[in-house]
Amino acid sequence: MNWTVTALTEFVQRLMSKGNPLKPSFLVENTSAQNNVTGDGTTYTVQFATTVFDQHGDFDGTSTFTAPVTGVYLFAFTVLMESLNGTSNLAYLVTSNKNFSLHRENGTEAAVAAYAMVGSIICGMDEGDTATVTVNEGGGSKTTDVSNGASHFSGALIS
Repeated sequence: MNWTVTALTEFVQRLMSKGNPLKPSFLVENTSAQNNVTGDGTTYTVQFATTVFDQHGDFDGTSTFTAPVTGVYLFAFTVLMESLNGTSNLAYLVTSNKNFSLHRENGTEAAVAAYAMVGSIICGMDEGDTATVTVNEGGGSKTTDVSNGASHFSGALIS
């Protein structure tokens, strides 16, 4: 096949464009507090309403990333919890194939005003699989908040 410079340039530009499903990545954050979401054992899906970037438009603007292609993805999150009153904290990356428990703490939350839960994982996903972040605090009452502006969720196709 003979390529002209113009045709090859256009082809490379399409491959490198934001609409290219071969390089999905995103970074989202919350900008408003999510109050009284857990503390009594309720599992809560964290909301990330502000998009910093979303290279392929695969984050739904609320809580869910959908893999546009099959591959290996790297995910990371930070969730800042406030008004803690329970005895255990759990944070999960929930995918279509598996729930990854990425942070677990027992017995210290009630003694602090705020607590950051941080996790990262490399996992395989098929096209159409989804990923969300959930938190759960147990042993108390439903007064625990997800702080505004300090929680983030990111992901990228790495292989």
